[in-house]
Amino acid sequence: TTAYHNNYGEYYNRKQTMIQYGYDSFLDCTEMGMSDASSDTVVMQVMQYMYDASSEPFMGYWISYSGHQPYTLDAVGVTEENVTRVREKYPDLQDDYVSYLAKNMDLDQAIGMLEDKLQQAGLLDNTVFIVFGDHEAKELDFWGNSPFYKQTGITPEDYYRYTDLYFYCSDMETGREYDRVATTLDLVPTVANLWGFTIDTHQILGRDI
Repeated sequence: TTAYHNNYGEYYNRKQTMIQYGYDSFLDCTEMGMSDASSDTVVMQVMQYMYDASSEPFMGYWISYSGHQPYTLDAVGVTEENVTRVREKYPDLQDDYVSYLAKNMDLDQAIGMLEDKLQQAGLLDNTVFIVFGDHEAKELDFWGNSPFYKQTGITPEDYYRYTDLYFYCSDMETGREYDRVATTLDLVPTVANLWGFTIDTHQILGRDI
């Protein structure tokens, strides 16, 4: 079990707290041989090779970075290629929303890189992805009268102001959606129920959703 983050390990004292949480190790981007605050696709160029030859079951907890604020065109995770793709689809979209979409495209591309590597190694069919956000997109307006909707033509939806929890594995033929409100505290009890893990409910907060 290893935790990873694109930021330096002293922030939030992650080098110590992740070990206390039960992970065998924690790696920040400097320990993976890159500069602090590298984008998700840059980090994944290293991370993907940590699993492709794995012969033992593994769990990786990756605290991604690209989708985080600030939402400017020169921020970490914004590439010229993704900005061009966003502007081709939404030519009138203001820069901060362009940055938001481009940053999350970088995260999406990084996850795709890992999927491809696991597929090549014959491990994808035995791997589950759990993706969740710890907070909404700060510094941006996604309320009903937001310029985001006016400039994209997208119908205002509440889900832009919340974060989602996704489970994915390669043999899922169709998606299943659960429209329930939860918090990150509910993640561990939910995972424990799905995989039949035993947890100490006196020490772990939250509920199975």
